[in-house]
Amino acid sequence: MITKGIVYYTDNQLNVKIAKRVQRQLNSIGLPIVSASLKPMAHFGKNIHISMKRGKEAYLKQITAALEVSDTDIVFFCEHDVLYHPTHFDFTPPEKDHFYFNVNVWKWNTEKNYGLKVDDCKQVSGMCCYRELALEFYRNLDLSKRHYEPQHNRVGWSSAYPIVDIRHKNNLTKSRWRKDQFRNQKYTKGWIESSVIPGWENKL
Repeated sequence: MITKGIVYYTDNQLNVKIAKRVQRQLNSIGLPIVSASLKPMAHFGKNIHISMKRGKEAYLKQITAALEVSDTDIVFFCEHDVLYHPTHFDFTPPEKDHFYFNVNVWKWNTEKNYGLKVDDCKQVSGMCCYRELALEFYRNLDLSKRHYEPQHNRVGWSSAYPIVDIRHKNNLTKSRWRKDQFRNQKYTKGWIESSVIPGWENKL
């Protein structure tokens, strides 16, 4: 039987209300969780404390450490500011040598209370793959490279209901809410804005 698990990583600088909401949602899924944090988190999954300052090196160290401790066949990468619908975890990667990204992603604007969706949003927070593949990639990653996520064998898939990327003042990546903020307009294909996200009605 193929086993599934969650690897969760956080810099512990997130608004407590958002952090607790995400953790409650992940606990409700029922899969084993390995959490890697920059501050001790004794009560959330099997926790690994990484004593480093926030940044790319710490981020990659956290992911690698969580993958090393996890013992499941398949891992879902879960970030501290993303809400994961239960249907996200129904997916099983069909190939062991591919990285799979859930493209059913909405970005939620916490200041204006509305969401944004595009067709092809492949980000690590929605990634799922076999653990050994991920471990090999992150152990051998060159920190001098611009990209620190898989660039090859990337496949998109879509859960029945979306995951919600909560955009706030302390995100590591920049938020873009207008089409003219994208240098390559192909990343705006399928642009949808709404104050209601399917599967998350009255929950945001």
